[in-house]
Amino acid sequence: MENKKINITDKVFTSLKKPDTISISNDFRDEFFVPSNNPELLEIPIITYRIVFKIIADLRKVTFSSENKKNTIKNKMQLSLFDESMRTNHNTFSTFQYKISELDPNRSSKNVKTALEFLEQYQKGWHKQTNSAGKEINSFGGLISQPSYSEGEITFLVSSFWLEKLIDLNKFNPSLYDTLFKIKDPKQLLFYLWILRLGEKGTNIKFTTITEHYNLNYKTARELYINFVMPFKKKLDKISAMSFGSGVKGDYISFVKTPLVQTNNLKEKTITSLMIRQKVKYFRERHNLNENDLKIFSLYLAIKGNFEAVSDSYKTFVKDCREKKIKASDIVQEEFKTIFQSILLEKEKQQIWE
Repeated sequence: MENKKINITDKVFTSLKKPDTISISNDFRDEFFVPSNNPELLEIPIITYRIVFKIIADLRKVTFSSENKKNTIKNKMQLSLFDESMRTNHNTFSTFQYKISELDPNRSSKNVKTALEFLEQYQKGWHKQTNSAGKEINSFGGLISQPSYSEGEITFLVSSFWLEKLIDLNKFNPSLYDTLFKIKDPKQLLFYLWILRLGEKGTNIKFTTITEHYNLNYKTARELYINFVMPFKKKLDKISAMSFGSGVKGDYISFVKTPLVQTNNLKEKTITSLMIRQKVKYFRERHNLNENDLKIFSLYLAIKGNFEAVSDSYKTFVKDCREKKIKASDIVQEEFKTIFQSILLEKEKQQIWE
């Protein structure tokens, strides 16, 4: 086993301005935010989740800074969070330091300590990753390491292994950042993250699966629907950009995600950001574009006028597919890029990918 000497980089994350939106990796959500894997998630203080959300938001903010965006759109280079030094030495960590008042207005020392202890123990052990040179890098610890709490602040370390997991957006779902903080019940929060994870066709699920999953005491599907599902939907309709439609039949409850962007009095910038993220997610799932293509696509959409041009071009693409009796989703990767960009160029817009 490797020794436990740690290397702390000069990357220090401290209370960056909160973002309007946050993107949570599906893979990390499936690993960390699923109570059937860890029932303790239903009982831990809500600040535990807020610490994780804050880490994710700050990592995204630093990774996709204005300078990074400018360089990427110019050079068509893949964005990367990690300097090679982060994945060259064993046990390499970055430091995070936050004011407790940002995470818990009540500033409960008991809840703060419980949260830090849970995150420090979560999957504590040796973790492996491989850098670009093919070298195996090992790091030891839980999701966070060496937490401390004093004078209204918390400080902890996060290893390169967990940083990479937290920032990985191979598949993701966006949310308003404030929504995650306005939900104060862990069961409702985990249920919301499950709703975000649903595909565009939704799902039909037996009510006992939900009651067992979230430790809810309801004896029928209608009782669960009336007392848990619908009250939470009404709450989401007021605080979120994504809610859900739902119905009950027999022992089953159906769920379909419902965007609410236009009904929440959001800032224009926030609406644009959400629309871009939804468009990127749609192209990823429908046409199997790789991460580098999607990052470039996201930056292209952010340029004034391009979102509308892309939307119009895609309508033309779908229409052409129907006329040729081809399923649009069967055209993927390089073939899709070639066909779609030819349509875009006809509209006198700059191509997205070279």
